[in-house]
Parts: sequence; structure tokens; C-alpha cells
Amino acid sequence: MKKNDLYNQQVEKQSQLAKCSLCSAKRFSICGKMDETQVKKVDSFKRTKNYKDKQPIFFQGDPVKSYFNVRSGNVKIYRLLDDGRMHIMGFLYPGDFMGLSSDQDTYLNSAEAIGNAEICSFAISEFDDLNKNSPEITKELLKRNFQEIEFMQKQSIIIGKLHAKDRLMEFFKNISAQRKKIGLPDNPISLPMNRQDIADYLALTIETVSRGITELKNDQKIKMIDKNKLYIN
Repeated sequence: MKKNDLYNQQVEKQSQLAKCSLCSAKRFSICGKMDETQVKKVDSFKRTKNYKDKQPIFFQGDPVKSYFNVRSGNVKIYRLLDDGRMHIMGFLYPGDFMGLSSDQDTYLNSAEAIGNAEICSFAISEFDDLNKNSPEITKELLKRNFQEIEFMQKQSIIIGKLHAKDRLMEFFKNISAQRKKIGLPDNPISLPMNRQDIADYLALTIETVSRGITELKNDQKIKMIDKNKLYIN
């Protein structure tokens, strides 16, 4: 290996270590449950990558090789149905963990960046080895799994019982709550996803989403600041 290549690798490694210690998402993520020794261990095998808008992180059906954590930006989780339609499962925010699957051989869903996103990845074999020796990490992973199941149950009720504009209102409130959780302004809120993604997520058409937003404005429940930002009254 050339001297310059070795130097560049050392600089990159130092940069990765610095990012871990300064990561603004750490206290919301799995890493926030790790002690100093465990964080150093994760530093030795984690990788960080920047993704551009709509760039895939992993695909449904791909062999499971890594777990992922959102360091910054947003991610769309979706599943392709047998008829080719896309079903959006949810949107992830800084600190969210992904890649866990009930099928340990392949990913059940696909993940795609929304806008620019920075993602940490952890090789499964090394992360699982760390997890075996840490009841705190295991407990946190179980907690997140239960929260995800609970959220999906609530989402099913929202789609099954509420009218279009009420689904939208609940969606906006959920985004507000998520932003508050990670220390971002919760009102007004920014919408990183486009109208089509919102429609797919809420099982609506894009026309119905647009109409529902208009109705919420007319009802004075929201105020649009611009196309991607709104205030919840």
C-alpha cells in the first residue's frame, strides 16, 4: 500500500471517530445506550456514508449484511407489492435504527434517502457480537421493535377509520412529535417527503392529499408557510 493511501485511510478513520463523539443524533440512537468501551468497539467496525436524494440504502430481498442508523436527514422505508405498487411503511429520522428483520436472510423492506442523508452502517456479525454482551442494547432494540409494532397498529387504525383530511392531520402531528423528540422545531414543521410519498403512505391519491391540505387550510387547522413547511394551529 502506498504511503499516501495509508495516510488517507488514517485521516478518514480519525474523521469517523470525531463524528461519533460529536454526533448530534447519538442521544436518540442505539449508540446512546452504549458505554464508552462499547462505543469504541462500534467505532472499529462502523462505516458512515452520505446519500443523495432518492439514492437506495438497501433493497427488499437483498441479503442482510448490515444494520443502519440514521445520523442526519430522512429515510423512506417501503415495500414493493406483488402487483408492482409501492407501499410506504414509514419515514425515519435522525437516531432511527433500520435493517432489523424477522427474516434473518433478506431485508423485508427497501430504504431510500429523502434529500441528503448521512447513514452509519454496522456489519451484522460484529454488531450482534456486541449485542450478545450488552443487555442494555438488547433491551433498547426490543423497545424499538415494540414501538414500531404499536405505531403500525395505530397507522392501520388511522387509515381504516379516518377520512382523508383527518389522516393528514394525524400525519402532521406525528411529524411534529418526532421532530420535538430529536430537538428540532416542532411547529412549524418541515415536510421532507413529497406529496406522492405522503399519498402512498396514507393510502390516498395525490389529488386527495392536495384536496385534504386545502380543506385543513380552510378549516384553519394548518397554515402553509411554503410548499414544504406548515404551521399547525
